Amino acid sequence: MTAATGPAPARLTRARQRTRDQLVSAAMRVFARHGYAAASVDAIAEEAGYTVGALYSNFATKHDLFLAAFEQHCAGEVAALRALTEAAASREELLAAVIPRFTELNQEQREAWQLWTELRLYAQRHPEAAQRMAAVQAEARDAIARTLGRDGEPLPGEVAALVHALFNGFMLYRLINPEAVSPDALGRAVGWLLDGAQAGQITKGHQR
Repeated sequence: MTAATGPAPARLTRARQRTRDQLVSAAMRVFARHGYAAASVDAIAEEAGYTVGALYSNFATKHDLFLAAFEQHCAGEVAALRALTEAAASREELLAAVIPRFTELNQEQREAWQLWTELRLYAQRHPEAAQRMAAVQAEARDAIARTLGRDGEPLPGEVAALVHALFNGFMLYRLINPEAVSPDALGRAVGWLLDGAQAGQITKGHQR
């Protein structure tokens, strides 16, 4: 993320933070069900159990709420990845733990991927959204680089980006037809990619 300018924002009270979290969770569900264009702030407020006024007292626009929902989900996924990394003794053990955690097609994951797909389309038309999405991608890429690196050295940035892209494409494919490819295939594909990178077929030339 880019550094903020101006005075630091006031710390949110617990009650207001809880309200924001509930609105964001509700927004994720509504955006996933209806898409960005069709999702109304009235429907989101009703889903969360708040008034529209409460929604607008926490988020200036539907656009802000949309991006906040995506960012909150990604922050949780990055935190989960880092926790699994700390618990694993080897890269192989880590992949064995990560693959089931991040490829399970439960309702929550489906909603998150529907939201992500919506945001990809939205970001292509709105530069501000693209910048915020790029910042989230950079954080995920950094987590992947540190997670899958060896001997204290993170993966080159380009290799981490390719692993991230491979995972994204894999999940989008399985969301349409889960029977077409097994979750285990992702671990094998990541292994092939990392073996190729280690063999020098992918260089460190592009770090970011």
